[in-house]
Amino acid sequence: MAVLFAGHETTSKTFLSALLHLKRNPHVEKKLRQEFNEVLLENGKFTVHDLDSIICNDKLEELEYLTYFIKEVLRHDPPAARSLGYIAKSKFKLGDVFVPKGQVLVLNVLCSHYDEKQWREPMKFIPERFDPSSEYFRTPEGKPRDPLAWAPFTFGPRTCMGRALALMELKILMIYFMLSIDYEIDDETLKNDNVSYAILSPFALDIKITKVFA
Repeated sequence: MAVLFAGHETTSKTFLSALLHLKRNPHVEKKLRQEFNEVLLENGKFTVHDLDSIICNDKLEELEYLTYFIKEVLRHDPPAARSLGYIAKSKFKLGDVFVPKGQVLVLNVLCSHYDEKQWREPMKFIPERFDPSSEYFRTPEGKPRDPLAWAPFTFGPRTCMGRALALMELKILMIYFMLSIDYEIDDETLKNDNVSYAILSPFALDIKITKVFA
């Protein structure tokens, strides 16, 4: 039950963020729809009605841009802005900071996701930053990024147990949603940089369906 709850909760929040970022970045939506058409529908050979028999793990692996897109959504707007608290079992030193026994430590996920030392133009939405062939894949200095610079599910033995389920659900949701309908989001929401859909977020997302693909 814990795995299902963890996966569904992160999925629902990230899905809202994904829909918002698509309409804020039409060029990204165009590339994503093109990938779906080429990899899944094979340029008109199949339709959305054939997806049940088409989608499999191998096909999901082929959707590289979808993976980059979801990772960028999670970097830009992680469902949990910080980790759960960890209690120090003994005193230790972290860099120049002394941490006493019993101190509660929390990972600030947003801070690492917007670290200018790790990410080129971190305020911009650029899925290609997860493409190994892109200049955005490395730090501004051209070095490999710290593996912990992207940590929407935290890391280590206590990483989110719903991670694999959430990522798979997100991919399938995006496929069915985008190949079934098109939609609009009001300008006020699109232009409001304060809108986010982290857990406990007060924001809602209203969409207007503009087209249904038969």
